[in-house]
Amino acid sequence: MSVKLNPALSLGPTLFGPKRWISFVGGQWAGRWGKGIVIPGGQDAQWIVKDGATKVDTNYLLQTADEPPAFIQVKTSGWRTGSRDVLEKLENLATADTVNPNTYKFRIYIQLETGDERYGFVNSTMWVGSGCRRGGEVIYDAYKVT
Repeated sequence: MSVKLNPALSLGPTLFGPKRWISFVGGQWAGRWGKGIVIPGGQDAQWIVKDGATKVDTNYLLQTADEPPAFIQVKTSGWRTGSRDVLEKLENLATADTVNPNTYKFRIYIQLETGDERYGFVNSTMWVGSGCRRGGEVIYDAYKVT
């Protein structure tokens, strides 16, 4: 899955540390069980902790390429961790593309939910994922836990 991001909006220091809000421009996804688009308007709430690591919590919708399309809600929660200098480069759009994804970790737990019977299996399946940042875009790989 690839998701294009709007610039981050800072909420400033909060009870749990500096917080950002990033809305999604949109994107696309594909897997063994379907493909489609990421609907514009999803969001990523991020807390940056003292060592530079980022706690991520996202909420967005997938639309399948079927006719009629199904809509699948996606919620993720996880962490992007690494050395402070690597994480700082990831935050800068001018340098984010130069960062090797092997120099940091971006791991998430994924919860999927839909009312569409064609995709009902996603509701009770456990998913995990990994991601990487590419400029103004995030690329995720998702894995079904069996």
